[in-house]
Amino acid sequence: RGQEVDCDFVVVGIGARPASDLFKDSGMDLDPKSGGILVNKNLETNVANISAIGDVIQFPVSGLGGAMKVQGHVTHARASGVYVAKRLLGLESKDYEYDPMFYSRVDPWGLSWKFYGENKGQVSLLGDLNTGEFSALWVEGGKIKGAFHCTTRGDAEAGAEFQTIKDLVEQSSMLVGQQTSEIIGARDIQQVAELLKVSASA
Repeated sequence: RGQEVDCDFVVVGIGARPASDLFKDSGMDLDPKSGGILVNKNLETNVANISAIGDVIQFPVSGLGGAMKVQGHVTHARASGVYVAKRLLGLESKDYEYDPMFYSRVDPWGLSWKFYGENKGQVSLLGDLNTGEFSALWVEGGKIKGAFHCTTRGDAEAGAEFQTIKDLVEQSSMLVGQQTSEIIGARDIQQVAELLKVSASA
C-alpha cells in the first residue's frame, strides 16, 4: 500500500521525549505533555536542594523570552551541567542563559546545518533541496520566528550564513505584507537579510 522511492539513504526524524519515567515518584514536578523535569531560571527543581540538567529538563529559555521548553541538544546538555556546577561552587549568580539553537552534520555526505528560534508559523523554503544548499524561514504574527540553513561548504558552527539566521530572528522587526511576499520569493538567506536590512557578522 506504500510507495517505493529510490534513494541513497533515509533519515527518519520522529522527535524525542525526555526519559523521565525514573523520576515520576521523586516528588519533582514533571510537565505532563513533554515529560520534562520542570526547573526555574537557576535550573532548580521544586524539591529543595535538587537541580536538574541536560535533555531531561524543561526550563525557561532566555532566547525565547522565558518560554518553557525542552532543548534536546549536546550544547545545552554541556552548558547546563557547567552552569549548575558553578552555582554549587558559588561561582555563578546569574540566571541560566541559552540560545534556542540546534546544529548537526553528516560527514560522509558533507552536509552541515543549523537552526535558530522556533519552528512556528508559515514556513518558506529558500534555495534548492537537491544541491544541499538551502534555507527555511518560519513566519508567524508578522515576525520571523525561526530560521534554518543547510550547507555543503563547511561546519554548521561557522560561516556568515549561520550568524545570519540568528540575526534574522533576533533583529528583524515586524514584517509588512510586501516583505512577507519578498521573503517567500527570495533565492537565499542572504537576500532575505538584505531585504530586511539585517547584517550578518562574518
